[in-house]
Amino acid sequence: MRGPKTSGTIQSVTRTSDGKGGSTESWGTVITLRGVLQPINAVERLGPDKETNYSTHMFYISYVLTTTITTFMRLIVGTRTFRIEFVKNPSNKNHHLELELLEIVTRE
Repeated sequence: MRGPKTSGTIQSVTRTSDGKGGSTESWGTVITLRGVLQPINAVERLGPDKETNYSTHMFYISYVLTTTITTFMRLIVGTRTFRIEFVKNPSNKNHHLELELLEIVTRE
């Protein structure tokens, strides 16, 4: 984990019925932590159907024992939003976590 540390907020989504057969989403903060955000260029092709997963960044954080971070969450760093694609605990040593991210870019 080399590089400057930055603050990030992990959020999870809550879906609420709108009473008309649909739902609304709201995101809430799970934990705020500090880590190292680095750009990467990763593409993974899986299986015969060639499903493709892309990752644009990696966020390295110290191991968080009290909070489970999953791929159903997102990371906010400043004004940037990232979808969590993979959560890695290298060698299962509980030393640090590596979050592979996909940056969500909204076009105006």
